[in-house]
Amino acid sequence: MAVTKTHPIKSTLKAAIDYILNPEKTDGKLLASSFGCGLETADIEFAWTREAAGDRGTHLGRHLIQSFAVGETTPEEAHKIGMELAGAVLGGKYEFVLTTHVDKDHLHNHLIFNSVSFVDYKKYHSNKQSYYHIRRTSDRICKEHGLSVVVPGQDRGKGFREWKGMEWVLDKSVIDCSLLDISLFNCVGFSNVGFSNVGFSNVGLSNVGFSNVGKSDVGGCSLLVAASGSLGCGCSYMT
Repeated sequence: MAVTKTHPIKSTLKAAIDYILNPEKTDGKLLASSFGCGLETADIEFAWTREAAGDRGTHLGRHLIQSFAVGETTPEEAHKIGMELAGAVLGGKYEFVLTTHVDKDHLHNHLIFNSVSFVDYKKYHSNKQSYYHIRRTSDRICKEHGLSVVVPGQDRGKGFREWKGMEWVLDKSVIDCSLLDISLFNCVGFSNVGFSNVGFSNVGLSNVGFSNVGKSDVGGCSLLVAASGSLGCGCSYMT
């Protein structure tokens, strides 16, 4: 099962490439490949392409990570899958460096590619459509190699402690969810989660780890705080 994620590199391109080329992580750089550039000079050659294209943007490249389930593949096969993914997604138009890291329990590929094509000097456009194209392509290649893929929706139904999305500070007082109207959760996007009467009484939960939902993002948060405070459950909202 491979999981992919990608982000732009806006500075320190050389440092990013040096990191993924770390010999201790790549079996002495045996698990390192490049296309359209040299391993040791990739950052310079990326810059030449961007300069030739007249690019003045802030993105120097993109960094894609492809992670595999523990024990599901070998370093050599993982590297081959990464090369196939790079070829399919980039179409031979963008310089890239690909490495496979073996220093963790799970194997993972690092792919750093230029933000501008050295073939037609067009910029790589990263958006939701391009990301899902990467995911679908990765899944297809993994299936061809006999690996499992992430099933849509299989990460749903996480427990209360696992949710990421909003940060609460719960003091060490008791939370009795039977007192909370489910509509309060609905107003912040937790529709149909069934938190009423779920038996969280006397569990003393603290710092559950919900983050990144500001009042500007969710209009009902102030209502939730006011109501929970009046019920005396010890909840407060972090802005």
